[in-house]
Parts: sequence; structure tokens; C-alpha cells
Amino acid sequence: MQVRIFALFSFFSFVFADLRKPDEGLFEVKTLSISPEIYLIENFFSPEDCDHLRKKAMPDLKRSTVVDETGDTNGVVHQARTSSGMFFSPFIQDPIVTLLEEKIAKLTNTPKKNGEWIQVMRYQPKEEYLPHYDFFDPNTSGGRSTLLRGGQRIATCILYLEEPKKGGETIFPYMMISVPPKKGGLLLFYNCNEKNEVDLLTLHGSAPVIEGEKWIATRWIRQNTFR
Repeated sequence: MQVRIFALFSFFSFVFADLRKPDEGLFEVKTLSISPEIYLIENFFSPEDCDHLRKKAMPDLKRSTVVDETGDTNGVVHQARTSSGMFFSPFIQDPIVTLLEEKIAKLTNTPKKNGEWIQVMRYQPKEEYLPHYDFFDPNTSGGRSTLLRGGQRIATCILYLEEPKKGGETIFPYMMISVPPKKGGLLLFYNCNEKNEVDLLTLHGSAPVIEGEKWIATRWIRQNTFR
């Protein structure tokens, strides 16, 4: 099977091309899976910038929600997701938020405008996110209304802002993959295959934190401009 990042005419062609140039060898890209495509980029963001995002998000944290299948775009609280979170508004004037958006756009070779608002989440002991999909189901009212805001979520980027002392791994049950959170590292995976069809193997979740706190910043990439 040909990996999309090397396919000349692929939608995601040359995703990591710039990162493999000798003069830009700042990241170590680890391929965790070819199908679906799952990558781990260590030292993607500095510890100081991770701390900045975490501290800036702290005052606005609220119980995390999930997409409401009835069509309510505000989301609903669900027992499957017990973390706290917030979104950085696109109107925020913060150079570190902008830096993260720009680095992700370059990494994924996608327009910055296709990225959703960055969401910061905190997981305290026993908090988790049960296995789920990041793509939207067009067969539900909630899925259809969310797809109108920029199309399908083609990729997910998870930046680890703070690592817990124990637990909190990102898990892919069907792939038997478990990724320990490491501060500054970024996990990238594609929710759609080469034909832009949703990939059911991308089922993933956040294992419960056992000790300490886990903080992440998530950016989802849409097919088109997010609005």
C-alpha cells in the first residue's frame, strides 16, 4: 500500500515533505500506522509555549461536550467524555495560539483557514474520553448540521501540553495502539482514507488519568474553510 504522504496526486501529498529537508530537521516523525495513517511528532512545541496555552485556557474551562445528534450545535454533556475544556476564539490576539495554528497548517499542508478553533482540554484523575470517532455521521441531524461548517474532519492533531504521572494514553482499540502523552509531542491521524471516505479503524479514546493531570490542545482539520 502506498502511503499518502508520498503520493504526488494525493490530497495529502507531501504532508511531511518540508520536515524531511536537511535544513528543517527539527522534528522526529514516527509512523505508528500506515492504514489508517497515524504519526507522532516529538518536540513539536516547546514546554514554555505549552505552559502558556495551558495557563491561558485555565480560567475558561467548562465540562466538555459532544456533538448533539439532534442538531444542537452547542453540544451536550455526555458521560463518555468527562474532561473540562474551552476553545480559543479566532479573534483572540495571542502569538502562541497563532504559532500553533501556523505550524499545524504547515505540517499537514492544509490551509490555516481549514482548521477548527483550537480546543484545550484538561483530564484530572479518573477522567477519560471513551472510544469514539472524530468524523461526523451524515445520517444524524447533528452530523449534517456540523458538516455544513466546512465539510468532514479529515485529520486530527493532538498536542500534549502536560503529561500526567500515570495513565491518560491515547488509544486506538482496533489498531492495538496506545500513545503515552509526552509534553510537547503532537499526535496526527487522518480520519479519512485516500478517497476521503471515513475510516472506521480511527476509533480512538483517552484512557483514564490515574495520577496527575493531562492537558491537550486539539485542532481538527476540515475539507474546506471552517466557519
